[in-house]
Amino acid sequence: MRGVPDAVIAPVLDCVFSWKPFKTGVRRLFYVPASISRGRLAQNPREAKSRDFPANASVEEQLKFLVNFAVLAPSVHNTQPWLFRVLDHTVEIYADRSRALPVVDPEDRSLVISCGSCVSLFGSVLDAFGFPFSCSVFPDMSDPDLMARITVSSRPDDVTIDEDQLKAITSRNTIRRGFQSLPLPTAFTAHFVGDEDALPEFLCVVKDREAETLILKQVQDTERTYQSDIRYRRESDSWMHPMRQRSRDGIPMNPEEPTTISSCWSSEGLSDHSTLLMVLTEPSDTPRAWLETGDHLMQVLIKAASFGVNAAIMNLPATSKQVREIIKPLTQCEGDPILLLRFGRPQRKLITPRRSSVDVMLHPGFRH
Repeated sequence: MRGVPDAVIAPVLDCVFSWKPFKTGVRRLFYVPASISRGRLAQNPREAKSRDFPANASVEEQLKFLVNFAVLAPSVHNTQPWLFRVLDHTVEIYADRSRALPVVDPEDRSLVISCGSCVSLFGSVLDAFGFPFSCSVFPDMSDPDLMARITVSSRPDDVTIDEDQLKAITSRNTIRRGFQSLPLPTAFTAHFVGDEDALPEFLCVVKDREAETLILKQVQDTERTYQSDIRYRRESDSWMHPMRQRSRDGIPMNPEEPTTISSCWSSEGLSDHSTLLMVLTEPSDTPRAWLETGDHLMQVLIKAASFGVNAAIMNLPATSKQVREIIKPLTQCEGDPILLLRFGRPQRKLITPRRSSVDVMLHPGFRH
């Protein structure tokens, strides 16, 4: 480009642009500096390690690196419905409604819960790396897609990375292929079952085996009913097939594999103490409450992962009022059941892929 100064060319060459349509038909500009888009982290955020942290880079570059951990949050069908905008000391997390599930999740309740988990996980990552921060949820009422705005302070030089916290974050995986018939760790049981008064009010442990059996049966019956709807089946199946490994989202399962319902929500072949069923509740039915539920979910999952235990997650109560009304009297919870969590040790791990930084980062100059 003869005659064009390097100062103009360099920033252009240092950008990667891509376009994606939103559910609303709006097109947004995605941007990732070439320094982020190159290398293994651009392809697989799961390979991010604490030793890769750019300690000598700007706070903005450090925050972009930490996005690799934030995207490990769980989401319905692993749709990963979030976008990040990083500018200076601020991170904004948006809902990507182009990844919504209009049949499975018509009100976007599970989508917002997923985003809440992502916001919560980003906060836990900042804690692990020693960043002081503040978080404001739904900071702009004119933009319902903006889930949270996180503002960080400069990281103190003498801060040590909390490797135990980071290990819990990176070792957390959703169980989708059944449980081992092994007893749960004593420390895990003591924490979640030993002292009921110590549990947060949004979490209920189902100790009654008869109630647990009825809840599991309700889950299976409801799923069979849903599967009879071809629209529901097609939408679910579009996110669960081997080709999802290429798109780095969804669940890369083979058609001949047992479904998650049959392998994770049945008691056949399991000992009495190999799993523990818990219920997450919410006090109200609003987007803010859904986002808060995502935060609660993430904190419970990280705590369980610190004991070496993971969970199967069921969002049927979130998508069906009828299921909520049936399950509530069986759980003796104060609030409305919104998510079922079944904790245990995975029989076979299914490590779901994650989208790269290029796919989840918005241009710094993005505006509605």
